[in-house]
Formats: sequence, C-alpha cells, structure tokens
Amino acid sequence: MAKAVLVSFTLITVILGVVPIMGYSIYNVTLLRKTLFVKNEYDKIARPMRDQSNTTSVHVSLNIFVIYDIDEVTQTLKVSGSLLLNWVDENLMWEPDDFGGITTGVFPQEYVWKPGIALKNTVDDFKTLGDSR
Repeated sequence: MAKAVLVSFTLITVILGVVPIMGYSIYNVTLLRKTLFVKNEYDKIARPMRDQSNTTSVHVSLNIFVIYDIDEVTQTLKVSGSLLLNWVDENLMWEPDDFGGITTGVFPQEYVWKPGIALKNTVDDFKTLGDSR
C-alpha cells in the first residue's frame, strides 16, 4: 500500500520563492517522474481524487509583502505578495522506499492538476492566476 505523501504545490503571483533541492539520485528522480506521469498515466485534467465523488480541499494563504498604494477615492489597493495553495493529490502518492527514499516531489505546475484560481472584483480585467498552459 502506498504511503500517503503530501505533495504541496505553490503558485506564486509576484515573487518567486526558493525551493530546497534534495540530494536524490537522478535515476530515482527520473524513475519517480516516469512512474507517476507516464506509467500511471497521470491526468492533469481530472481532480486529484481517486473517488471523484469526494471533494478536493484546497487551503489558500495570501502573504502580502508590500502595500504600494491605497486609494480611497478609486477604492483600489496595490500590493505585492504570494499566493500559497495546498492540496492532497491522491494520484501523486508513492512508497518512498521504491524510489531511493524520495519523500518530496517538485514538479512543474504544467504537469499537475491545479485548481482554477482567478482574481475577481479587480479594477483591471479579469485575470487567471498561475501558468496559463
């Protein structure tokens, strides 16, 4: 039975974060990626739940780094920050012992399912967050 490994994904809106790099072998990292995305035929369109009748809980945190401007007349707020989204992807679980002890996966966001997040009630046009691919 696969050990539940929480895969955390981060979409950052303005400032890029630093991702720690673990010292795993290229063989094990490649084997894990190919197993998850090729052999298991990962579907980034389907919600990340094996039982699709279950909900997908997405935890959202907004970290504001700088408030650039507040304009009461136009009712606008200009900020710089990051948006952190966390969820469990049941289709990206593996047994660490099968892959040289790898417990954390870092994958490009275009490879995985991600929730549809958009800014609403904006002064400018409607904007989708994250990579548009």
